[in-house]
Amino acid sequence: MIHTITRLLLLSAAIIANASSLSFPSQTAALINDFYINQNRFKVAFLTCSTKACAADLVAQWIDRTAEKRRTANTNKGGNTNTQQVAPKDKKLSIDYRRAAVFLLYGGLYQGMAQEYIYNDIYATLFGSGTDILTASKKVSAEMFALTPLLCIPAAYLIKGLLGGNTIRGALKKYRDDVVHKNILFINWSIWIPVNFLVFSLVPEHFRVTFVALVSFFWTMILSKTMSRK
Repeated sequence: MIHTITRLLLLSAAIIANASSLSFPSQTAALINDFYINQNRFKVAFLTCSTKACAADLVAQWIDRTAEKRRTANTNKGGNTNTQQVAPKDKKLSIDYRRAAVFLLYGGLYQGMAQEYIYNDIYATLFGSGTDILTASKKVSAEMFALTPLLCIPAAYLIKGLLGGNTIRGALKKYRDDVVHKNILFINWSIWIPVNFLVFSLVPEHFRVTFVALVSFFWTMILSKTMSRK
């Protein structure tokens, strides 16, 4: 799965990097490029990432509901229960709107606006605005080995934990256990180190948060699956 995502990312990065010069469809590419250049970058980041985060959470909720139904069906079969009588008749997705709203705000405020500022202002001030391999390496190192383990992933565990009625200590303990026993950081690094090299060396500044949002949609699925395992 990771290899497939990596190939898609390379293709996406090439498209985004040349969005302003694509010949087909040139009008669409130009409109998208102008939108991301001319609009307020924080508003665009909020809109893009809040939409992405909410959509990713809705997919995760659907996956959770499907898995729960399968577990219930298997339990009923094991207990010799008539599954036709207990199977849920309502096939509609039961959406947790509070959870979706939290992810919408988290995606817009942190993954969008905060990362827009971190990527294009703080990192530029600390390491320069160049796209050479040395500058990109400094930014990737700061992102992967400082921001990610200390803020990015813990924030996701805190949100899920608090939504599930857990305490801050319990949510952070879950994060620590997943780092030690499920290699959650190594999984993150295997995806995001190459992605961030693309972000800081190839992707134009006004497309960086959008490109990260694209990858983050798939990463959210992986993280959600890992976090839900006992």
